[in-house]
Amino acid sequence: MFEFLGSLFAFLFDSKSSEAIKKRALKTISKRIKSSRFSKFYKRKTKEVTPACGQFFFEIYKIVAPVQTNLEIAVKSASLKVLIVENYVDRQILESLDKYSPEMVDEESKTRPPKELAKELRDEFTAFSDSIDRATSLQIDSCYNLMLALYQFVSYDFDPLFKKFNVVFHERTGKVPKFITVKGESVSELLKDFLYVTMGLDPAQDWKTVLKLLKEFRSNEPMIALEDWYKILSRIQEILRSEIIELMIRHIDSNPDWTIKIQIPNEKIYASWLDAQKSKVETMIERIINTRMNAKIAVLAQEIFGASTTEPLQYYNAHAGQLFLSKGFEGFTQTQSLSYLSAFFQIVFDRDIQELCNLLIVRAQWRRPQFLPISEQFDAIAVFAGRINEFDETLNSDGKNGFRLANAMLKSDRDKSAGKLAKELLAKVNQEATGILIQAMESLIMINNSIDAVKTDYFQDPHELVLNWREIEVASHRPMKQWLTEISLKLTNIIKLCQLYIEEKSNVL
Repeated sequence: MFEFLGSLFAFLFDSKSSEAIKKRALKTISKRIKSSRFSKFYKRKTKEVTPACGQFFFEIYKIVAPVQTNLEIAVKSASLKVLIVENYVDRQILESLDKYSPEMVDEESKTRPPKELAKELRDEFTAFSDSIDRATSLQIDSCYNLMLALYQFVSYDFDPLFKKFNVVFHERTGKVPKFITVKGESVSELLKDFLYVTMGLDPAQDWKTVLKLLKEFRSNEPMIALEDWYKILSRIQEILRSEIIELMIRHIDSNPDWTIKIQIPNEKIYASWLDAQKSKVETMIERIINTRMNAKIAVLAQEIFGASTTEPLQYYNAHAGQLFLSKGFEGFTQTQSLSYLSAFFQIVFDRDIQELCNLLIVRAQWRRPQFLPISEQFDAIAVFAGRINEFDETLNSDGKNGFRLANAMLKSDRDKSAGKLAKELLAKVNQEATGILIQAMESLIMINNSIDAVKTDYFQDPHELVLNWREIEVASHRPMKQWLTEISLKLTNIIKLCQLYIEEKSNVL
């Protein structure tokens, strides 16, 4: 009696164990394989895959093998993506892009203010992008993703699989190989790979358009004949619906719970294409603005410095900033402006303005002394030459900014925190450079206002500010009229130059 109860309890508990559940599941899988119309692919008792399975793969291989290389070239081509977009976007809408050609924009920029032209180009591009509806963009992305799914499938490496069935198999010979029965465990992973690349092959999708566009891409030479491709799709769908390959894998691996992880291509080429078109427009706008801005800068620099050359700063210069740009960082943003400002203090300020201010401070008799505090203004602006040099020195190898930036850049490729630090340090350095530029400009404006008032007083009669212009003219070794006019002009121009670099380009022009 006790023996009977023990056997009964053992049977009941064993039937609920994970191992027992697994055995029953594998037995069910075996029955499903037996009843499948593709049962000839697999020997359940010995876990072997038959030549019939190898022959199934070879029938597919014969069609797809010749296009593997050409299809790889196609899906990686930017021109194919453009071809897809142009297939779905209305021709009249695409023709509106012609107005963004560099030739037409350059011609327009000759007679139009850059700011006005930039606004019009941006507004027209917004209208262009809004004219393409969401349904069209979805069709574009869907078509390209079908091509990727096709490429993913065609790129399946059949060679290792066939070498299991025939060790002397050679690709693309045209000969039908003789296959042998192979151990299931030797092809299990290869079968999984095959399943992975077939999951995006939905016969209900628009494969006709896909193959048509691939044919156009190859100058009307078909990539795969439409009837051959639908034949492959039909065969694969039969296999997938039967689940014979999944069942074989589960049985071979003794893993009834195994499932394939589906990952269908999901690229967004329409958004990328639209971004590329927008980038072209913005590049043209930037070129127009930069051309006009650079022309203005060149004129101002010529009027300020004449034939004198301006040298870049020793450390804060475009060449040094290129290292950061090459690593994807911002670089140095105020190199040219500080170079001009430094040159102004060395060439113009020390030679012309300082001498004039000293002359006025020492010789001038003011009707209202408190009206023009030129002495204080001169002292306030004279410090900027030193400030620029001190700022520049912080970027040498021993300087507080140069040392930290060099270390951060060395580590940025392998350490994200170092890259973040480099970005923060660059922002801080550029912010300091811009701060110097703004403060110097403010001081230049103040002293320019005073010089301008003095110049106005010199040319008017009676004089309201300075009582002894005649005495000052005698003490001066330069013609006062010419001197005041030149200094006033150079101060006005350096202020304009600073403003061009400080203000946003779109607001400057």
